[in-house]
Amino acid sequence: MKVTQHNYPNTIQLGDIKEITNTNLPSIDLVIGGSPCQNLSFAGNMKGMSTKDNYEITTLDEYLRLKNDGFEFQGQSYLFWEYVRILKEVKPKYFLLENVKMLKKWENIISEVLGVKPIEINSALVSAQNRRRLYWTNIPNVTQPEDKKIILKDILVDGAVDSRMTVDEKAYALTASYNGAVAWNSIERKQRTMVLYAMNGKKVEIDLFNEPPFSFYETRTEEGKEMRRKIRMETGKDSTPRSKEFKMYVTNKSGKGNCLVTVESPLDFIVDPNWKYRKLYPIEMERLQTIPDGYTSVISDSQARKMLGNGWTVDVVAHIFKNIQTSNKVYLIDIDGTICEDIRNEDSYLYPFAQHFEESRQIINKWYDEGNVITFFTARESKDRNVTEDWLRLKGFKFHGLIMDKPRCKDGQVYHWIDNRPVRATTYKGKWTELKQIYAKIETFE
Repeated sequence: MKVTQHNYPNTIQLGDIKEITNTNLPSIDLVIGGSPCQNLSFAGNMKGMSTKDNYEITTLDEYLRLKNDGFEFQGQSYLFWEYVRILKEVKPKYFLLENVKMLKKWENIISEVLGVKPIEINSALVSAQNRRRLYWTNIPNVTQPEDKKIILKDILVDGAVDSRMTVDEKAYALTASYNGAVAWNSIERKQRTMVLYAMNGKKVEIDLFNEPPFSFYETRTEEGKEMRRKIRMETGKDSTPRSKEFKMYVTNKSGKGNCLVTVESPLDFIVDPNWKYRKLYPIEMERLQTIPDGYTSVISDSQARKMLGNGWTVDVVAHIFKNIQTSNKVYLIDIDGTICEDIRNEDSYLYPFAQHFEESRQIINKWYDEGNVITFFTARESKDRNVTEDWLRLKGFKFHGLIMDKPRCKDGQVYHWIDNRPVRATTYKGKWTELKQIYAKIETFE
């Protein structure tokens, strides 16, 4: 929240999602969310969305019942159901949900609830970070983004550019002696690798024939490969213990950085162009998520890491949003006599009881869903705004705006709108249908 308010001070914070209801929200076109992944991720406990006594929650109704009965939930991934609740209450035009790759069971449950299947996008297409994520959305025609071919060397900094980039006590210059190995001497002696040890004690094997910068990935040691074979034979499971005897880090030759996580990890370390083995600076982590340099500068490094590790790759989301359909028409629609029975201003006490024309609601809502702007323009007086808005919502009309006090037109008079924008006019004659084009005489300036 502190970072948001620093960069976008006009943001309205609504607080705990569990306490938000549609009664205190305006009309909303887009709802986005990324429910916590810790109970869904393969790197987490994979218990899914469940109560603390491991009762799995598969529907919104189940969740709401358990919530009302005072049950406690496992971790934070259950907050997906709060996202679904908000969708049901707000009924936005578009939604977007992001999460990690997970067990197919939970992916299918989310897909069934949202009514769409996810698209998997790797942030590596738009950044220097390998980050595979699932995106569920009703935004149409979302495809894979074009590969920008950004690699690690494109986002690394050379020298301090902000106060957070201090000398790292965990950085080692490989051109100097470390654990008996000297990079340049090793190269001259035609040795291919040199070995360091990460902060967790695991071996780090550096390929000296690979031009820096580069990151590392975790793989099995020879002992790890043997243990994997043994576990397979004894249990049938494909598993390897993660201790330093069985896992190690080796040079990643893809040119990409690793997926940012919320806590410091040996996988954050790189060998930079100066043959320095070091962790990423905050500004470099910002660039991996394609956000502006210094965006998180108002919080500590550890808080920034947590925020960035939990966050989205902005350019992936921007790519998805390109497919949001922009409005192509602005409809100004009368109310009395057009979408409901004709009630005169003098009989305004009847407004709450007006009978609407169901065909008008269906067609107007269809125009709204197609991305058009719906504004009701009525001769009703300003004093009747609240009752009119309540009636429109009660009858299920979707709309963006309501304009009161339209000049009243007497019998024999016509409305004539003059504008510097193209204008089309349709007279309602008692039947709502899809609009069709006809040739007609119009009055225009010479």
